[in-house]
Amino acid sequence: MIQIDPIRFPTKHCERCGKTFTKTKKDSAKAWAGKKYCSVKCVNVGRIKKPLVERLLDGIEIVTETGCWIWMGAIDGSGHGKLGTRYKQANARAHRVAYEEFVVKLSPDECVVNKCGILMCCNPYHHAAKVYRRRPVAKIPKNLRTMTGMHVVIDGKRT
Repeated sequence: MIQIDPIRFPTKHCERCGKTFTKTKKDSAKAWAGKKYCSVKCVNVGRIKKPLVERLLDGIEIVTETGCWIWMGAIDGSGHGKLGTRYKQANARAHRVAYEEFVVKLSPDECVVNKCGILMCCNPYHHAAKVYRRRPVAKIPKNLRTMTGMHVVIDGKRT
């Protein structure tokens, strides 16, 4: 039987499943001292998943002068607050989640428009629901159009 050196390869027992696991090369002494579980799966089993509304309220700070609920969490590229939905879905915008939870559920063709002008505001009463409409595309007969770069050529004239 092969003996494993306990100094070079220290072991611990997982607090969740009881499985024995060893220290890896990437574990520092401090990380190894605090390690209690053998895998990510065992770590996540004991976590309590908060509802989306609760996570939203944990991430806002209320400004009393303006009444704005400022999102203190992550923001997306356009400056709006974003809230991870965790369930293999895209991140939701914080102001939309607040509007849907406190005012009314929105259909996919509706968007939430900010009325106070502060992008990170999540106060649902500072927003309004609007129907999202795409700009109409000009109807050009196929025999008259050809694409050159980003311009449409109609009867020899660029538009």
